[in-house]
Amino acid sequence: AHRYLRGTHARLFNVYGPTEACIFATAWECSLHSTAAELPVGLPVDDTRIYVLDRRLRPVPDGVAGEVFIGGRGLARGYLNRADLTDAAFVDDPFVAGQRMYRTGDSGWFDSQGCLHFLGRLDRQVKLRGYRIELGEIESALLAVEGVTQAVADKVEHNGQPAIHAWVASNRANDHERLQRALRVRLPDYMLPSAIAVLPQLPVTGSGKIDFAALPAAIPS
Repeated sequence: AHRYLRGTHARLFNVYGPTEACIFATAWECSLHSTAAELPVGLPVDDTRIYVLDRRLRPVPDGVAGEVFIGGRGLARGYLNRADLTDAAFVDDPFVAGQRMYRTGDSGWFDSQGCLHFLGRLDRQVKLRGYRIELGEIESALLAVEGVTQAVADKVEHNGQPAIHAWVASNRANDHERLQRALRVRLPDYMLPSAIAVLPQLPVTGSGKIDFAALPAAIPS
């Protein structure tokens, strides 16, 4: 973001939102003065409501991850000729009588300024040793480490036991121990990866997404 702003002198916005909510529902204007390790996706645009809710559709505290819901006049009516999908994704808004909200299936959290931070898809939530783990939170914590340019985490089988492994691309001298020390400041013990592989660049598919099948084994230290 800083490189773009310095090179173009244009305005740059980080936005979030699915097609079901008028293309984007939140926006954050990037600034050269920002020192944040990651960019929020910002505040709701006009006529839009953003909620971060738990499994019982209750608001979660600031800083706590939950599912992102979107309300307001920008919502789509539903899916054409798919009443079943419409009923599952567009639900009654418990906070505004007579209104609907869209269940995004995304995980996120609010900071103390009310800005939304995007973590990733809820279908990447895993359960390990009785704990529900948001893989996006691990990836976000890794990306906050100086020099890390890409990060991905996944649940794998290692010696017949489930474990969380992570892969990072780094332009600095980041090793497994240094990354683990950085993660211990940001994550509880049960979320720490048991292995981290450091690569020059993570493999991607033709569409630019991480190619999980091409990731090498991350060997625990």
